[in-house]
Amino acid sequence: MWTYDDLGMTVKLGLVVIACLLALRFSPSRVPLVSRARRAWQRLAARPWHCGLVIVAVSLSLNILFTVVNYPQPVTHDEMSYLLASDTFAHGRLTNPPHPLWEHFETYHVLSQPAWMSKYPPASGLMMALGQVLTGHPIVGVWLALALATLAMYWMLRAWTSPQWAALGALLIAANGPLIRAWGQTYWGGSMALLGGALVFGGLRRIWSAEEQPLLRDAVLLGLGLVILANSRPMEGLLVSLPVFVLLVIWLVRNTQLSWTFKCTRIVAPIMLIGLAGLAGMAHYNRVTTGDPLKMPYAVHDEAYSASSLLIRKSPPAIPQYNHPRMERFY
Repeated sequence: MWTYDDLGMTVKLGLVVIACLLALRFSPSRVPLVSRARRAWQRLAARPWHCGLVIVAVSLSLNILFTVVNYPQPVTHDEMSYLLASDTFAHGRLTNPPHPLWEHFETYHVLSQPAWMSKYPPASGLMMALGQVLTGHPIVGVWLALALATLAMYWMLRAWTSPQWAALGALLIAANGPLIRAWGQTYWGGSMALLGGALVFGGLRRIWSAEEQPLLRDAVLLGLGLVILANSRPMEGLLVSLPVFVLLVIWLVRNTQLSWTFKCTRIVAPIMLIGLAGLAGMAHYNRVTTGDPLKMPYAVHDEAYSASSLLIRKSPPAIPQYNHPRMERFY
């Protein structure tokens, strides 16, 4: 898990990278080793598919190495909750029926009524379930989520900066030790939110900067990113998505080179269709888990157990009646 002690190592790594970049930039071109390294890096950065494979390989290799050295064990209540979601999805269920004696089996961050299920959104649990189905180990799904997120960051950075800087940024993410430990070696990481955010901002920039006509792919990936954000970090995803919507609307109105028919069919419609499909899936998941298509498991859990509001502007709730003194002390 990430600690503030890792900050020093991250700063040192950054200084080493800056020193290497300065050496490559300002070293005499007649030095053979420097020239070869510079040309090799330029060739790699100019080939996005090759570079993407290298980035994924680095991310997966380091995660495998960390796991071999010290296999990740769940140590927090949150991780246990995410693993419940993973096991539920891996067995082909969206939720579990409540135990007839559920009062004796209450635990943290897990719904006991009206269903027995994790309170968290399903995106991370689904990725861990994929790893569990493929290999029997949920941690493999965590590796895949971080590798995909790193690859999506590379795709996003190529839209915002030069190929060489994009490759460097993605490699620094893939090789970042504290990030690997926090998001690649625990069962409650933020990789899915990182993946969703990268798809959103990468798609937005590509739609903006298309020299001729934006690709349908970019709108589809932007819409997919919004759905991933909504199912991994809903509150943060909403705060991220609102300015993106505003900027996209401004671009649609101000762009006069493209017809409104093209804008609606190739940009607006794909985003809306994917978004509506995502909302329909979320509503179905909420219905089978909480009985209400519009109420997320997190909200039901908050009403049942929380002794303080997570939102500053909300009034403090009434103190719930707890079945166990330990849970009362915790909350």
